[in-house]
Parts: sequence; C-alpha cells; structure tokens
Amino acid sequence: MTAIAEFEALISDYVEPWVKTSDCFEQGPGAAEIVLKAYKAQKEFLTKAVAMKKPSEEKIGEMLADTSAQLEAMVEYHDKNSRSDTSKHTQTLSEGLQVLVWVTVDKTPVPFANETISSCMFYGNKVMMDQKGKDEKQVQWVKDFKGILEETSKYIKAHHTTGVAWGSTSGEAAPEEDTSAPTGGNSVQAYDDFLKTVPAFVKASEAISAELGAAAASLEDAFATQRAFLALVEEHSKPSDEEFMGALQPQIAAMEAVGAVVKMIKDRDLDQHGKAIEEGAQLVAWVSVPTTVPHVAEGRDQVVFYHQKILMKNKGDEAHKEWVATYKALLDALHDYVKAEHKTGLAWKAGAPALKATAVPKAESKSTANVVKASGGGEQSELAKALSVGTDISKGLKKVSDAEKTHKNRTGEAKPIDLDELEKKKAANAAAAKRRDQFPTGEAKTALEGLKWVVEYHVGSRMEQKQLEIEVDKSHSVYIYGCQNTFIKIIGKVNAITVDKCKKTQVMFESCIGSVELTSCTGCEMQVQGTLPSCSIDKSNEVMLYLSRDSMGVSINTSACTCINVTVPGKTDDEDPIEMNIPEQFISHIKGNKIQTTPMEHSG
Repeated sequence: MTAIAEFEALISDYVEPWVKTSDCFEQGPGAAEIVLKAYKAQKEFLTKAVAMKKPSEEKIGEMLADTSAQLEAMVEYHDKNSRSDTSKHTQTLSEGLQVLVWVTVDKTPVPFANETISSCMFYGNKVMMDQKGKDEKQVQWVKDFKGILEETSKYIKAHHTTGVAWGSTSGEAAPEEDTSAPTGGNSVQAYDDFLKTVPAFVKASEAISAELGAAAASLEDAFATQRAFLALVEEHSKPSDEEFMGALQPQIAAMEAVGAVVKMIKDRDLDQHGKAIEEGAQLVAWVSVPTTVPHVAEGRDQVVFYHQKILMKNKGDEAHKEWVATYKALLDALHDYVKAEHKTGLAWKAGAPALKATAVPKAESKSTANVVKASGGGEQSELAKALSVGTDISKGLKKVSDAEKTHKNRTGEAKPIDLDELEKKKAANAAAAKRRDQFPTGEAKTALEGLKWVVEYHVGSRMEQKQLEIEVDKSHSVYIYGCQNTFIKIIGKVNAITVDKCKKTQVMFESCIGSVELTSCTGCEMQVQGTLPSCSIDKSNEVMLYLSRDSMGVSINTSACTCINVTVPGKTDDEDPIEMNIPEQFISHIKGNKIQTTPMEHSG
C-alpha cells in the first residue's frame, strides 16, 4: 500500500466512522465535519508533495492554505462554544487537530505528533472523567478520536519519519538511488560485522530475564530478515514502488513481531527496556528512507533516552549496566554501517534486473516460542503496584511579639483622606499592573551559566510548537522565563526547576532533587517521569501537573492561583489516569482566638 493509499485508508477506516458517532453532543457534528475536512485537505497536500521536489517555503505555505484554514476554523468553532457545557469537547478537538501541523516539522515530526496527542488528552481525559458513568458514548467518542491521532502518528512514523517525503519530478516519493559503483559483496560482509554485536545484547537481556531475552531475540530476527533483503539489493536494480513495498513486507512483519513480543513481558520493572527495544526495531526502517544516516542517528538517540532512565532506576546494578552498554554498541555499529555503505539511500546494482517482491525470503523467528516458554504458556495477569504516599510536610509559623503587633502600637490621630492623592495612587497601581501583565520579550536564549541553565524568550506558535532539549546533571538548576508555545524536555536528574511568566509551555523532566516552582504562568504543563518532592505554584492559572507513580508523595503548595489540576496514574497500568483539582474556595471559622480553614466541598 502506497503512502497516499494508506492515508486514504486512515480517513475511511478511522475518521469517517468517528464523524458518524459525533452526534452524541450538540456541537459534535459541526466540529467533526471540520476534522474531516482538515484530513482531506492534508491528503490533497500529501498527494502533491510526493509528486514533486521540495519547493520554496512560500510555495509550501500556499499548498498548506486549505489545511491551515480548517485548523483556524476549529479554533474559531471552539471559541464560539467556549461557554457551553461541551467546551472541553471542542477544546480536545482544537488541540488534537494540531497534529496535522507535523508537515511543517523537519527531523522530528513523530515526537511532535506524540506531544500533540498528550496535550489534546489533557482535555480529553477531562471529558472522559466528566462523562464516565453518565454517557459512555461520549467516553468512547474521545477514545476513538485519540485513536485517529495515534494512527496519524503511526502513519508519519512509517512514511515521513524525518519530515515530509517529497518526491521527484516523476511524481514518486522513493529513496534516492546511489549512482556510485556497485560494492559487490562488501556491503553484506560489513552488515555481518554489525550482526556480530547482536548476540552480546541478547545474552545480556537473558541475564536479566527470559522474557527480555525473548524480546532481544525478536530484534535479532528483524536484523536477520534485513540481512536477507540487503543481499538481494546487491544483486538487483531499484524496483518500482509497488515491488519495493512488497519486498519490505518481511521486514515490516519482523518489526511488528518485536512489538508483539515486548507486550508479552509481564515484569513492569522492564517497561523502559521494552520501550527501548521497540524503538530499536524502528531503525530497521532505514532502508525505506533517503535520509538513512539521520534516521538511524535519531532512532539511536530515542533509545539512549530510555537507556538513561534505566541506568538511573537501576543504579549500581551491573546486569542493567551491561545491557545498556551492549545495546549502545549495537546501535553504534548499525549507524557506522549505514553511514559507510548506504549514506544516500540503498546502494542498488545499476544495470542488474529489477528486484521482485517474491524473491525476498522470510527469516525464521524463534522469539515468540521463547517468550511463550518463558511465560509458562499461561494467561498474563497485570499486577497493580501500590501507590507510594509521601508524608505531610509541616512548617512552623514565626511567633510575632507584642512590639510587632500593629493594633497594640498605633500612634497619632486619624487624618482626613486626600482624594487627589488617592486617585494618583490608583493610577500608579493600574500602570504597574499593566506593566506586570505584559508578556516579556527578548532574544531567545538557552545557555548554561555556572550551574544554572537559563532558557528565555523561546516562542512558538499555535501551528508549530517550539521544541527544546537540555541535558543536565544533579548539580544543575533550570530557570525558564518568558517562553510561549514551547515544549522543553529536561534529560537527566535536575536540582531545581523554576518556570516564570510563561504561557502554553510544557516541561517534561525525569526527576527533581529539590522543588519545581511556577510563578505568573498561564496554561502551562509540568510532567515528571521519576521523583519530585515538592512543587510550588504562585499567581498562576490553568496549570496541569502530571505525576508518575514515583512522585505520588509530592507536597504541592499553591498561592493566588486558579484552575490548578493534578493528574495521577490509575491504580493499574490499564486504567485511565485520574485528574484532581486543587481547591480554590475555602471556608473559615473563628474558634476562640484561632481561625480554622477547610476547603469548600460541593455536593450533588
């Protein structure tokens, strides 16, 4: 199936059936129609893109006019219904439809799509929680929309991993053909040298668990399948697109098999290992892209991201350290091979007969049998982890002496009010408030100053969120100021994080030793993947804090804030996350010479 045919199938199999179920709420049909038009507009764009070389940025903008119009239409539709009971529904669609902006993202469209899905489900989860037990049709409606977005991400990963796969003047989006002299048998011999690094990784996996060993063996199967394909590449010229896709089917099946085996791993402590292996399996797809070396390099970086988490979680464990080292050696060897032998695409043999899909053999797979044996052949059962609950942090109050009590130390007599002076003060306060509310601007900056990372003035747009990554160690702090429509990923354990005067900014980090502080922020999100002892939020609104299981003991302090929400994992990995809001209204009672304050509870 060609890239365009697969996108058409995405529309017919996922989008159109979902549109028919959108009458479950009043604004549903109108909003869903905009989604359908947007996907059809993107199909038209992609159809043109694969039939032409990449044009100027101005021309690309013209080609995207219809898609942009539908995205704007969805924003306007939500704004019109922002005060309705279903505003969360339309906000979910407005945020989720931004996934189509991937066509403007170079190198990292897949991470962009996945982060868009995460932002969308901030609102989607609210709808599901509101409607759970009330209207299951609306719950399913949200889940089906999320399914559309996830299928879109899969499509991007399969056909446009490093950006839109622009075609040639002949109208075909195929890898560039290497016109250099054939390499004879040297290429396969070099691939065999790479394969020599794989058994050590399988052995290291088996040392941790039989299930992980089976997952590693499935990855070994995928590489063996690719080896058989590369042997034929050396003896054939480039085939037609249809034959080429047929020839790739055994490798695609091998990649899918890796995912299937990984899902059979029962031990939740090996989740990161499984994700790393699944990401590694995607590297097999380098044979289908013209930018082979960047594809492998980016995939390797994705795997290394999980490596760092594994090493932090299993600090001092030599078995896991060896697992990471052998996997890294495997990835480096694959990168070196692709760079040396297929730098600009597959090195086909000029003048030889074109490859036929029927000529490609299938490699025998032993990994599924291995994991069945390892699991005892029985039904898998999910074990719920106990949620760790931290202790409350109490703080002492400073004792005020009689000398400091103003009601006991008043002097002088009351003076008449000066109305002119009062008006001057009101004007000065209004001017100060206006200056305070202005969004800060300046030159974008990301720099390590001593032990503090300074991230300032990074501004993206609703159409294209700006993305940053910074690597830290436990002695570093991070100060984020004046950022808007920006996603910031902090890799490594950090000492402290401060987010100041930011809008629509998302921060994802692994673990924080000290505290996370947000001041004067609007529409920001913080996501912790490891541990977080405390979080302080001041003068902010519409803030979402996503906690991991390891950070459930966090202490959260809020002051002068509205719409602060916290999302925690479900009781099991299969259950939906749970969203809770921080109280904003309180009831105070005078008890003798003390005030007792409790959050207001709403019944009904």
